[in-house]
Amino acid sequence: GLALYSGNWWYVKNGKIDFNANTLAYFKGNWWYVRNGRADFNATTLAYYNKIWWYVKDGQVDFNANTLAYYNNNWWYVRNGAVDFSFDGIARYGSGDWYVHNGVVDFNYNGNFKYKNWTYAIKNGHVEF
Repeated sequence: GLALYSGNWWYVKNGKIDFNANTLAYFKGNWWYVRNGRADFNATTLAYYNKIWWYVKDGQVDFNANTLAYYNNNWWYVRNGAVDFSFDGIARYGSGDWYVHNGVVDFNYNGNFKYKNWTYAIKNGHVEF
């Protein structure tokens, strides 16, 4: 779990701080992001835990997130806080709409795509209007 020591929250395993831990830790009702053994309350990223990629915002898992998240040079589709690798469709991010295939924005796709009774023109993964 997490323990406060010298002004920082540290990941403790078997009674010792694990300085190599890059994980999520459950503490007081929330799942927190741990980087190099220390809780990172400013992190906005994806974190792999228990065979699922979770969306972390401001250091904690956001189970309500439905968004695109940038990680490892890709934009991933997040539904209910977890990456949805099965999603094929159109996702909004900022002021744009993007074509998502197998959970990741496909910047190589050019053509038309039918989704929810609409046909979208796609250029380099971006929906053109």
